[in-house]
Amino acid sequence: MDKLITGTNSIQEVNKTFSGNEIDTVTSYYMNGTTVYTLKHPENDTIFIAGVSEGDSFINQITGRSFENIYNLLIKAVNNRTVERDYFRLYSEFISGVLSEKDFEKELNEHEDNYVIQNNIIPTKDDVRFALNIAKDIKDVETSEDLSSLFSFNSIEIEKLLPILNND
Repeated sequence: MDKLITGTNSIQEVNKTFSGNEIDTVTSYYMNGTTVYTLKHPENDTIFIAGVSEGDSFINQITGRSFENIYNLLIKAVNNRTVERDYFRLYSEFISGVLSEKDFEKELNEHEDNYVIQNNIIPTKDDVRFALNIAKDIKDVETSEDLSSLFSFNSIEIEKLLPILNND
């Protein structure tokens, strides 16, 4: 684990601002492998932030990179659900006789990206951790295969990471 200290320009400033017992409020937060403590000075608005984090998760949270990762996962999920919907529309046209088998196959072959989800993303532990948090609120994501197709994760890599995350 990395010990991270941020929020002031230097340790001297921290010592000067929070000398003795001049701490008014101490608050702790825990989220996604990060513990963050904030200390507030009673006489001004200075807040000292200290955290213990696995890797860069604390920095990613305070810089907004975590939000960016979540945003990208959500966009991927919506786009992949659109691909699934478009495939089933095309398949329905084939089954109902609107499209011949030849036209169905031709459309699939010529526009594969519109109808087939590519599960080629090698996820990191953080990617899977974010995806699991998101997936619990998305309809019909019950298995690792569902998770894989929703976020285009390589299913073999998902199977490797899930036991590791369960032990964290």
